[in-house]
Amino acid sequence: MGYSYDLDIPFFRLLSPHCDRFIGRLQVIQNVHNLLVNTRFPIIALDGVGGVGKSAVAIELVKVLYEAKSFDFIVSLSAKNKVWDSHIKTRRAGFSGMAEMLREIAKVVTVDFQKDPDELKIEIATFFEDYKGLLLLDNIEEIQDQGIFDYLENVFGRPDVKSKVLVTSRTDRSLGAKAVSIPEMSDNEARELLYYELRKVGYADFLDESFYLDEILSVTGKLPLALKWAASLAGDSTSLKSVSQLLRSANYGNKKEFLNFCYATMYDALSPLSKEVALLGAYLGEEWNALSVSLALDKPVSDIEDSIQDLKNKGLLLAAGIRKERGLNVLPLTLDFLASKWAENSKLRERVNNNFIELLASNDSEGLIFQWPNDKKVSILQSRTIEFADKKDYEKSLRLIRLAAQYSPDNYLLFLQGKIAYQSGRIQDGLSQMRIASEKLDEQAIDLPYDDVFFLGKAISGHGLASEEKEALKMLFKAMPHIKTVTKQEFAEFIYRAIQMQDFGLIKDLINAMLKEPRLIYVVEGLWNYLEDENFINHLGPDACAALEQLVEEDYGITFSKKELLVKLGKVEGLMNSRKVK
Repeated sequence: MGYSYDLDIPFFRLLSPHCDRFIGRLQVIQNVHNLLVNTRFPIIALDGVGGVGKSAVAIELVKVLYEAKSFDFIVSLSAKNKVWDSHIKTRRAGFSGMAEMLREIAKVVTVDFQKDPDELKIEIATFFEDYKGLLLLDNIEEIQDQGIFDYLENVFGRPDVKSKVLVTSRTDRSLGAKAVSIPEMSDNEARELLYYELRKVGYADFLDESFYLDEILSVTGKLPLALKWAASLAGDSTSLKSVSQLLRSANYGNKKEFLNFCYATMYDALSPLSKEVALLGAYLGEEWNALSVSLALDKPVSDIEDSIQDLKNKGLLLAAGIRKERGLNVLPLTLDFLASKWAENSKLRERVNNNFIELLASNDSEGLIFQWPNDKKVSILQSRTIEFADKKDYEKSLRLIRLAAQYSPDNYLLFLQGKIAYQSGRIQDGLSQMRIASEKLDEQAIDLPYDDVFFLGKAISGHGLASEEKEALKMLFKAMPHIKTVTKQEFAEFIYRAIQMQDFGLIKDLINAMLKEPRLIYVVEGLWNYLEDENFINHLGPDACAALEQLVEEDYGITFSKKELLVKLGKVEGLMNSRKVK
């Protein structure tokens, strides 16, 4: 079966439409019409999944442009070599290589088509430059001759060319074109098309089966070709219920063939990573997002986000925010296609399962984490976050805690994100996030663990503003008595800073908090050089000095002699008595 033309006269060749009635798509038609007539874009590309109506839109638009006499000439050619008519049928393409394309264009614009191809290249290029024309190339994903794309890019990339090109394709052929994605039909358009097709096959009482009409609209995703296929099935069925069941059945013989017709070309053109990202949509369902996929594939989130954008650009994913907030945002038939591909890919399934087992330290079977209650997910993810952070695998740790935060509004998870970001070297981002989380926890009257208070205090002290040093010291002195890993050097450092800022209240509180605590000796060692300073003693006060005297009553392994300490404390007492400090 070859191509027929709706019009084939000198300077004008229009493809015959694939339908006997064009329905809807007015907004799309207007948008592309404007791009062709009122902008400087030389190449416009209509993209989208197979069966969405790219060719129908292009053919209808060209007809409108012809009737409006918008161009001096119009050449329409198609590389389509297969069509769907209850099953895949082959047809002879209007052209396939450079020489054929040049000859067909030459026939329309009345150039001697028997000339040498190199001569035709030059003469046709000149024609495109001198006259305001339109070249429609339909289904260019079927073209294997790269020379065609190089020629189009060269000719229509010139600033002075007057003609334009409109192409339809399921894949990006890197023409530098202005891309327009053709969406599925609106609800009203889809209903109108389905009703028309049902009447055409003699199925007249469909309005009595409104429930199953809605089911058919849902399962077909309002894809024009799928709606026509559903109507053709109704012609051989006794009810729309049976049609709906056939369309939903994964085992229906023709369904796989139909899905391959619509999606295989686009899928095969994806990068290996983008294919895997798409397939995981069928596995993860509502849990599909950049974070969950990055963990499943053990890839950076940025790489996954690039692949998701690639899927959107190629039309396999719907534009963000159209309907769904979570999960893979695709047409139902797209998901059916991806599910079949996922089922066939045992190596990917095994790799994903092993990645989750390693991430979660679990030997559960496939689907482990996403089948758990949210509180269990959060608990496990938080625990593993800390373990990976301890191993300094901050990238993986950050992905885990960000995933946990999707299941819980707990502000402590936000704090952990900031802490890990800080540890990974993103200092200011991490510090800002920790501060925000800490403030929110304060508002909720929830205390941070002392380890985290100490960490935040050190972070602010090391990388915050000078005006924030007092705030940092409060955090550090609050946490130090409760953290066994604080070193003697850290006690001495922070005590020195408090003295420099003359914040003696912090030191008093520290001494009182560490009574009967062996590490009180660290405090004494930090204060050692100040114990004979009258001004310092006046600020320290008698209660704090009395607490220090308790060191002589216990053997805490002090590094200086008890006699020295008693001498020091005796001088302290003498100073205090002489000034009648109470």
